[in-house]
Amino acid sequence: MKKYALTLILIFIACASPFDSRESELPTNDRGTFIQPVSPQVVLFNLENSFKELIITNFMQSLDSNFFFLYDFVTGSPPEGDSGWAHSEELRLTELIFNNFQADSGAEIILSLTPLQNQADQSYDTTAVLYRSYSLQAVKTGSGGQIDTTEYLGTSIFTMVENNQGLWSLLTWEDRHQSTNIPSWADFKNGYR
Repeated sequence: MKKYALTLILIFIACASPFDSRESELPTNDRGTFIQPVSPQVVLFNLENSFKELIITNFMQSLDSNFFFLYDFVTGSPPEGDSGWAHSEELRLTELIFNNFQADSGAEIILSLTPLQNQADQSYDTTAVLYRSYSLQAVKTGSGGQIDTTEYLGTSIFTMVENNQGLWSLLTWEDRHQSTNIPSWADFKNGYR
C-alpha cells in the first residue's frame, strides 16, 4: 500500500494538472488559402494565393495531371523543341521559386490577375478559357535595406477542365508578353530553369 501511495504522489508531483487535457499541437505546415475549385475562377483564385503564400501543395492542386505551359518568343525564334513544358517541370520550377523566396525573409511575390476588357471568358460543358492580364512583382530586400523590385507583365490564357467530381483544374497555360521590352511571367520562370 505504501508503494501505491508513493507512486500516486510522484504522479501528482510530476504532472502539473494530471486531469486536464493536453494542449493541441500546432500544425506542421500551413495549408494557407485554398478553396475547393468548383469553378474555373476559383482555380485562378487558388493560383494567386499559392504564389502570395508560397505554398506548393496548393499550387499542385490547381494543375491537371496533363498540364502544359506554353510561352511566346519576343526576340527571334524559339530553340528547337523549347516552347513550353509539362506538369513535372512546372512543379519543379515553381517549387524552386517558392523555396528561393521562402529562404529570404525580405522577399515576396506580388501577383495580380485581371480579366481582359476586350476578351470575354469562354465557358463550355467541361472546359473553360479564361483571359487575364497580369502583373507579377518579385520583391527582394538587399543586405543594406535597399528594395529591388522586378515587374513582369503580360497576358495569360488559362484553359481549365472539369473532372467527374465537378472540380476544375488548369490544363494549359499560355503566356504572352505585353511588349518586347517588358519581361513576362515565362521570363521569370525561365530564370529558374
